[in-house]
Amino acid sequence: MKSFLVSHAQRWLTGIIAVPLLLLLILKGSALLFSCFVVFVVFLAALEYEKLVAPNWMTGRRWEFILMAPLIPCLVYFCDLHYAFFFLPPFIMILLLADLLRQTSRQGDPEMASVAKIVFGLIYIPLFMSYFISVYAMDHGPFWILFIVVLAFSGDTAAFYTGKTWGKNKLLPAISPNKTSEGFIGLIIGSMIGCGIYGYFFLPHVSLFHILSMAFLGSIIGQLGDLFESVIKREAGQKDSGRLLPGHGGILDRIDCLLFIAPFIYYYHQLLDMAF
Repeated sequence: MKSFLVSHAQRWLTGIIAVPLLLLLILKGSALLFSCFVVFVVFLAALEYEKLVAPNWMTGRRWEFILMAPLIPCLVYFCDLHYAFFFLPPFIMILLLADLLRQTSRQGDPEMASVAKIVFGLIYIPLFMSYFISVYAMDHGPFWILFIVVLAFSGDTAAFYTGKTWGKNKLLPAISPNKTSEGFIGLIIGSMIGCGIYGYFFLPHVSLFHILSMAFLGSIIGQLGDLFESVIKREAGQKDSGRLLPGHGGILDRIDCLLFIAPFIYYYHQLLDMAF
């Protein structure tokens, strides 16, 4: 009980400090400053991800992946989202070549599972995270960024308290033993309420139907991102991706759902533009 209260207090203290800084960055910062923040987050998340999935005791750290990952959001800012897709194949080839060279310097059978995870990580973290830069560049971009944040964290907060209060039925115990079906329902409702209120005041040009549709679908997609990261941590035998954020774990623990929500919001908005 004591450890729960300490973790809970740390969770709120971290949020109280981080949220105003995040708001200041999004609303008052420039596109360049926001993109630099995305690049920094990608670098930290890549560090955590590589440590989770790669057997460092066998082959050493994959610094080529850690240093290459921030280049993708840089490409999106200076060029366009399409250039990230253009450079992705050569980046993957470089990762494969680096690991082939690494394999020749070690004893034993080739180890390809972690290579595949590292290659996938180039899509999972830097590419998905780069959608934040594209969303920021849209009309009313900063307010769409905040919409994503509200969608994720209003749902996350509602799920946490709903699960603690009424949670009885496990959602997917083999993947995340603490998540409950009641918490999942609370997450969807919390996201819809939070986004409905936010949309009314800050995105009045978007119909309530689309706001609630994005909140409903986005909360489910975000939960998928959360569960996917849980699979990664469970396979690695870790509870958290890191310890950078007291009460929250690592950077990857905080952006796991955001990585899936940002592309969804971007393409939903693109479809709206095409429709109207």
